Amino acid sequence: MFGRGPRVGGPPGPSVPPVGSPASAGSASPGPMPPARVRANRGAPDVVVSKPQKKADPPMVFVEFQSKTGRSSSRTLGFKTRYNGRPHYSCQDLHLFYVEFAAFGREQYWALARQPPDPKNKSVAPAGLRAKAEGDADNGVCTEGWEYVESGFGHVTVTVSIDRPANFPDDKAQRAQQVLVALGKHEETDRAISVRDLLRNIEVVEELLPELLTEFPKIDQDGNGSISAEELDRYFNPQAKKEYTREELDRIWAKLTSETPRSVPPGWVDLRDMAKHYQFVDKNIPELIESFRDIDTDRSCSIERSEFDAYFGDAETWLETKLKGIIGLEGLKEQIVNFYWSVKLDRLRRKAGTYVNQDEAVVLMFKGAPGVGKTTFARLIAQLLFKIGIIPSDALFEAQRDNLVGSHIGETEKKTEELIARAHGGVLFVDEAYRLNVKDSEKDFGKEAINSLMKAMTVKGKVIVLAGYPVEMDEFTAVNPGIKRRITYEFVFDNYNEDDLARILDLQVRHRGFRIDEALTREERAALIKAETSPEQRASMNGGLCEHIARNAIIALNEAEVPRVKQLIAQQQPGDPLVSPSVTLLREHLVAGCRKVPKAVGDGGANPDNLTFAPQPRAGAKGALAAPKSARSPQKGPIT
Repeated sequence: MFGRGPRVGGPPGPSVPPVGSPASAGSASPGPMPPARVRANRGAPDVVVSKPQKKADPPMVFVEFQSKTGRSSSRTLGFKTRYNGRPHYSCQDLHLFYVEFAAFGREQYWALARQPPDPKNKSVAPAGLRAKAEGDADNGVCTEGWEYVESGFGHVTVTVSIDRPANFPDDKAQRAQQVLVALGKHEETDRAISVRDLLRNIEVVEELLPELLTEFPKIDQDGNGSISAEELDRYFNPQAKKEYTREELDRIWAKLTSETPRSVPPGWVDLRDMAKHYQFVDKNIPELIESFRDIDTDRSCSIERSEFDAYFGDAETWLETKLKGIIGLEGLKEQIVNFYWSVKLDRLRRKAGTYVNQDEAVVLMFKGAPGVGKTTFARLIAQLLFKIGIIPSDALFEAQRDNLVGSHIGETEKKTEELIARAHGGVLFVDEAYRLNVKDSEKDFGKEAINSLMKAMTVKGKVIVLAGYPVEMDEFTAVNPGIKRRITYEFVFDNYNEDDLARILDLQVRHRGFRIDEALTREERAALIKAETSPEQRASMNGGLCEHIARNAIIALNEAEVPRVKQLIAQQQPGDPLVSPSVTLLREHLVAGCRKVPKAVGDGGANPDNLTFAPQPRAGAKGALAAPKSARSPQKGPIT
């Protein structure tokens, strides 16, 4: 009779060691518990059943990019979470994850991308894809078959390793990831290092990253008493893209344009210019090759000087370039520059180890009439704060009352808090915020949204922008003193003058593929706008006025062109050139466009169509939030 083993799932019984084992020879040590034994049937030997162990995800992977010129860059990526059933690794500017989406058939591959995956939108390819590999690697990490796909210039070898390569640089970024693993902070649920964690693991910290013991306040950029994995990564693994000073940019640009023919406008470079100086570019500013598509924002296959400066300049140069491209609003631009320096100085003080209180969120108020560019400046603020490292993302989440206020008890608080959570790390932009407060209505749910916003305004790391018309915003803060007390910066948007509107009109027309008669100077266009529109129209629409003028002037041109084009087509003979309608707007077309502008409320001026315009909540505000815009895409054209 064989000895009875333990029942599966039950208490263990006496163990019987295999014949010939140390235990059967009289070993005093009981040793480890043997695998469970299952009695197959009476009179038959026991069958040993071993449960397969799940293979743990490697805590780190090592990635290296090497160009044919010998230049290389390396990244250490730490485990973040699991995505599509595979591990997702990340550092500040690179992510490795497994992709599954349906485009033209089913797409499945490993991706190295500049942007993390979006779990809520798995139907599109990864943003900022740098390299891909087709292997599955048995649910592990694919280390073979990587192909670089981001650039068409030269050959780039991509190496992905689970074990640290012998020639891999022993940098602080790698050791920072090792500290996270050693302290058990590499999991998605707990990625913050506290002082208590340092004290409990002092030997590990002193061996791997002693800077944590001397530079804790500098690394803890948001001042909350703990260091997040993102803060650690930003401090020890700064972004690979170098930022250049104005002098460096001038020197590089002079080199790139040194062999450009005089007949070519000097304000841009194309692929031919880059090819002439390929070795110089690849050695001194390789991102110009690798990120050509990102820099060329208008897809002209050339790079303008403003695009070049905005992408490669340091924060100050970037801001200067962005503001230079915006028409008018000189007083507001000065406010933005002062805001930038206020934020930058406090950040420099903290980096130097000086304690600067940062217990509050960044809460901004934009006050201005319609069409002065409040949304555009909100995007600029998001990009600026991201560029100087205040927030980890340049995402702007736009919302109005319909996105925040529900129709029944409890819905408003839930909607508002979900939106606040989504916008964390970026900027929440609440347009027409005064509409949350309905006068003389005790049952309106807008007050719940206001309370949730005020609670978020006390949380470090939040950035909230409240925007609206000046009078309404003053009334809004007067009846909500809690919000007024939490405003950290206030920006006032002045109306555009006639000269600004003349410049915006020219841009609006050119963006539509037309042009204004060169005989009309800017001063004459400004005088025409002043004569043919009323002060009330200009004040209530601002930049939006030019959209109306441009659209209606083109309609007037088309009406004038129809009989001429018909006659030319009728007279056309075989072999004659194609009939080409005019794209030039004359004075009479602009006058017609001005006279078609809707009349403003309270406007006593003549308006042949008797139309009335009043500022209204934006159409389409209800539903999906606006998509984030890249900090590396300079705004072109007028702001309206």
